[in-house]
Amino acid sequence: MKQFIKSFEWNWFELTLIGTVFITALYFFIVAIPGGGWVLSLLDLVAAIAGIFSVVLCAKGKKSGFIFGLVNVIAYSIIAFNSLYFGEVMLNVLFYVPMNIASYFLWKNNQKTDKQEVICRALNWKQIAVGIVVIAVITFLYHLVLVSLGGAMTLLDGTTTILSIVATILMATRYSEQWLCWIVTNVITVIMWVIAANPVMVVMWSAYLINAFYGYWRWRKNSK
Repeated sequence: MKQFIKSFEWNWFELTLIGTVFITALYFFIVAIPGGGWVLSLLDLVAAIAGIFSVVLCAKGKKSGFIFGLVNVIAYSIIAFNSLYFGEVMLNVLFYVPMNIASYFLWKNNQKTDKQEVICRALNWKQIAVGIVVIAVITFLYHLVLVSLGGAMTLLDGTTTILSIVATILMATRYSEQWLCWIVTNVITVIMWVIAANPVMVVMWSAYLINAFYGYWRWRKNSK
């Protein structure tokens, strides 16, 4: 355990985030066993643990975060489908799975040789302004698609889906502004899971939100 902690250079903030999500998910899994709802709770547990390791490692610029990310998206897709969040399902199955694989190799080829951390970049204000307009238009159109499918909370679901796609592309191409997209996405997703009454997902996405602020601070500091 000491060697594992040392190899990734964990700090107290990162370990606190990971520990909080792990304890919460484990508690609700144990509570669910007597009532027979342990299958979905087990998926919550797997998604939460893999997910928090993934986002924290990505905030640190470590490509190993995408390995945990693959495990997370598979478990999370099943959970989202059960809650009728079809936008989340399509996002994870059709986009996150291939992007986790692609991002791993893109980061592998753009690392600092001394720390094995990815080399960060930053967008300019013109690129950010154009991106905001494009995101707004595409989000509205996708919202209409989700309405036609009979999905739940289609505007929120559609917004998180489009922002997550943009954030993932920015992550794969190593831009620090990805974390601004993740901040907005995580706020909306926390609200969605509060409404869906899933406490494990609420804690997991709240931890993602805190980590997104941490990731933005860390990446801006290291951006070229």
